[in-house]
Amino acid sequence: VINRLRHYWINRTTRRRFLLGTAGGGLGAMGGGYAYMRLWESGWLETTRHKVPLNQQGAQFRVLHLSDLHASRVVSLAYLRRALGVGLEMNPDLICITGDFITWKYKRYDVYAKVLRMLSDHAPVYACLGNHDGGSWA
Repeated sequence: VINRLRHYWINRTTRRRFLLGTAGGGLGAMGGGYAYMRLWESGWLETTRHKVPLNQQGAQFRVLHLSDLHASRVVSLAYLRRALGVGLEMNPDLICITGDFITWKYKRYDVYAKVLRMLSDHAPVYACLGNHDGGSWA
């Protein structure tokens, strides 16, 4: 059976069919990657909780760590507002944002600043830029 399939494949394959198949497979892979990024990952919100013992008295100190917000046409400010609300429900004592505020050229900085101000109204905020936040594309 394997020899028959191999013989069929070798005899039926032309350069044109090979190139069209390769191009079609490449386009399919790119389309799948784009759909994953646009439809699945852009709505991906993950919360985890970790307990770290700080002292013998058992005092609690909550840190909210946010990363990869990626405000863009795909990740709306309304979605970010909801996501930040989920984080603020945990009543953090400190908020850290570790980069990638935007994905690509972003124009609505004034509105975005108002959304992020929700954080500083609740706790001290420390932030650093990510690889998407600097350069000529930002």
